[in-house]
Amino acid sequence: MTSRQISSIEKLPPGSFSFVMATGIISTALYIFHQNFLSWLLLAISLIGYFVLLILYVLKIIKFRERFVQDGRSPGKSFGYFTIIAATNVLAARLILAHFANFAMILWVISLPMWLILTYLIPGVLILESRQESILKYVDGSWYLWVVATASVAVAAAVLTAPYHNLAQFLSVIAVSFWSIGVVLYLMLLGLATFKLLDAPVTIQGLAPTYWITMGATAILTLAGSRILIMPLSVSILSPTKEVVSGITFMLWSYGTWWIPMLIVFGIWRHLIKKQPVAYEAGLWSMIFPLGMYATASELFGDATHLDFMKTIASYEIWFGLLVWVISFFAMLFRAGKFQFSKSN
Repeated sequence: MTSRQISSIEKLPPGSFSFVMATGIISTALYIFHQNFLSWLLLAISLIGYFVLLILYVLKIIKFRERFVQDGRSPGKSFGYFTIIAATNVLAARLILAHFANFAMILWVISLPMWLILTYLIPGVLILESRQESILKYVDGSWYLWVVATASVAVAAAVLTAPYHNLAQFLSVIAVSFWSIGVVLYLMLLGLATFKLLDAPVTIQGLAPTYWITMGATAILTLAGSRILIMPLSVSILSPTKEVVSGITFMLWSYGTWWIPMLIVFGIWRHLIKKQPVAYEAGLWSMIFPLGMYATASELFGDATHLDFMKTIASYEIWFGLLVWVISFFAMLFRAGKFQFSKSN
């Protein structure tokens, strides 16, 4: 292993699994719209990316444990580790559709202890650790990954109720519980993020593509709510919660839709007014994930509630999400190839 490869492992961002999240959810959306070849292709790419990143993370923990811990204690980076949980459950939900229920169940079970550790460790460290400055200046779109990871557990649990009928009661309670936790976490973080945007000077870095996760969090909560609504009617948790889940899910979808023009304005300000060059950056996957999630959630919630206009929106949204994914994927390959070329010279 060369010194540059070792350096790349050391600098591996905590949010690297956002690539798997984005690719996996676009694959799911394509499956729902019966684009089977493209869906399977992206599923294969997401699986390869998942296991490659797992190996790289293990190497980082072994060789650069201090850097790994340092990233986990950084308020600007630590929430990126929640992409591991979200990617695991996005893949699990997609694999169930591909009839790999046992593999999906393994992934979902693995995600639970990861969620428990990160959901208490990262906020706990940020709250209890001594510091000289306000932590609010570090609040950005990446903090919503806490919500995304929580909602992803709910999504996978709800989808698993179909192949695992004997566990449906347990899985349905987990699904509704994690969806509820995700909603409350979103409201809490929304307050922090809004206060930071209005209080602190806005910078180019502050409005990076990761702010699209603000909308992506509402989209995955909408997807989780949709999956809950189409769980088997025999599960007892639906009786007292169905109407609440349906109403709040539509509210979240509406609010997420409201965010899209605002995020476009942020992009215009960043690139056209402040002249930030348009170039590949890892944060782009944090923008693609919400696009794919919004399409998937709109289709499934529209289907569950017979709101056809949402299905129409989804049928156009998925192609835009796929287009952005293709552009970003080849930009990533071009950058990697350029890096290898410069290294060889």
